[in-house]
Amino acid sequence: LGCGASLAGRLAGERGRALDAVLLSTETGYQGPDAEVYGPSFQEPLGAGVELRVIERRPGWVLGELADGRTAWLPEGAVGMVRQGGGAAVPGAVAPVAGGLGGAPVSGS
Repeated sequence: LGCGASLAGRLAGERGRALDAVLLSTETGYQGPDAEVYGPSFQEPLGAGVELRVIERRPGWVLGELADGRTAWLPEGAVGMVRQGGGAAVPGAVAPVAGGLGGAPVSGS
């Protein structure tokens, strides 16, 4: 319970911050971290510049939450972190969430 509660608290705290990532190119969001297995999350691709919050990471993929609460898996290289204070987006520089969600493995950078 301690570890799970800590992670839940951390994620809840992050939701209050400004959006922390941006799409660097137009991308199709998927329902899971594999474009060959999972279908698209939305009817239309997401455009470059869409802001999102990173909530999970798997090898080559990032699960992002949009401002309206919808989620989609996106190719990791298409997501750039927005530095606190308004800095530039950094392609693929997504810091993993400690321990992932649901015990999913998290790859290192």
